[in-house]
Amino acid sequence: MKNKHVNQKVVAISIIFAIVGISAILYTSAQTPFFGIEAESGTLTESAKIASDPEASKGAYVAFSQPWDAAYADNLAKLHAQTYRNRNRDNTPYLQTNSDELPLSEFYGPRSAYADPANTKGWKEIGIPPIESEGNFRVDCEFSHFAYDDPIIFPNQPNKSHLHMFFGNTDINAYTTYDTLLNSGGGTCNGMELNRTGYWTPAMIDPESNIRIPERALVYYKSFYSENYSPPNTAQTEIYPERLRIVSQNEYNKVSDWQHPDGYGDGSAAFTCISSVNTNRHNSQDTIPLCIGSDTQMLEMNIKFPTCWNGHDPTNYAENLTVGRHNGFIEHYAACPASHPHYLTTIEVRILYRVENGEDTAGWFIASDVNPATNQIRDDRGGSSHGDWWGGWNRETNEAFVRECNNKRGTDCGHGMLGGSTVNDTQYPALKYRDDYSGPIKISGASLYNEICSNGQQINNPSDLAYCTP
Repeated sequence: MKNKHVNQKVVAISIIFAIVGISAILYTSAQTPFFGIEAESGTLTESAKIASDPEASKGAYVAFSQPWDAAYADNLAKLHAQTYRNRNRDNTPYLQTNSDELPLSEFYGPRSAYADPANTKGWKEIGIPPIESEGNFRVDCEFSHFAYDDPIIFPNQPNKSHLHMFFGNTDINAYTTYDTLLNSGGGTCNGMELNRTGYWTPAMIDPESNIRIPERALVYYKSFYSENYSPPNTAQTEIYPERLRIVSQNEYNKVSDWQHPDGYGDGSAAFTCISSVNTNRHNSQDTIPLCIGSDTQMLEMNIKFPTCWNGHDPTNYAENLTVGRHNGFIEHYAACPASHPHYLTTIEVRILYRVENGEDTAGWFIASDVNPATNQIRDDRGGSSHGDWWGGWNRETNEAFVRECNNKRGTDCGHGMLGGSTVNDTQYPALKYRDDYSGPIKISGASLYNEICSNGQQINNPSDLAYCTP
């Protein structure tokens, strides 16, 4: 069933009625459109979206036909009422528009938005010199919200996971399904609602019990080719299969597991201290390094995802996805094994945390570093690094960047350009540049915890923030 928009206005009412033992509760406002979503575990009939207006979330309007719908809407209402979240996409008119019905022209913008001749920002570029053995596409993203949810690992179980930071789709919560992901919510990356992909990683926490908010996240979609490997990697990249979701296991994010063609460990894995996005990353390590704060200092957390698919159930990442290897090491340039012949675009996420003057990263850790049984932080802080990706790309846009960027060797489409390697290649469109997040880069963990966990527990130690304990 497709999302439905009804253009009529309705007066605010609250009705409780029972049909065949299923409660239905209706809260509406004068501007409330109704819509329906065909979900993986049931149909949300005439379910209305939680208010996009932050102030309206206190009187959230939803129409329920079954208890599961009520749980979804309630969890989303709490997410939208969150004080510390990115509200840049709250007023987009496309929150309830099916992905395949989005007007592409509304999400295209001038290529000049990606020009930065002085390279003062680093991520807005005239064009990166292409590498003949690669075909690259990138998007930049802003943080969206925090939650103790993980709809892949703990579906329909709110507050079950360690604390996650979400970016991409603004409505991801414990009850998210592929259909709600693809067809509803805003987007905090370049191209906005054309990229409703869900990205999330363990939250970063400092020893003062602050939750750190990244300056931005860079998501790389890359293809690699090499005739010099045995067997040679000459495969064409395929678009992502529908419903594909991936949890990047820790083994894919250790420097020691990766191999670069020149013989050194791939320096873009795990963590590193950088002063710009173009800093040499060969000093990366598997744990959080000591970064000394300055006007330009950042801690980069890097997550990589497997790229080889066997063609079976794309929701079962553990069984059906793997990586290419060369000389025993994970290697982007290596061909996919015969058992997994479908070569998907390599996903690499670089999350950049600002380290301010007077600060350092001693004592920083990620939420998954905390043992929930003992509340102890592991000694190798950052050693549990991992990430989640749930594909929500508009199909036509996914096809465009795979065709024009990934499968054209020697093309580097920069950060949102759907073809060509410079802003002057105007025969190709570009994704509209997103709104920059301008909020704080660190927030009180206790305030966030009390707001989204609401269990009355007092925060005495930074590790208390990792889980919403009963």
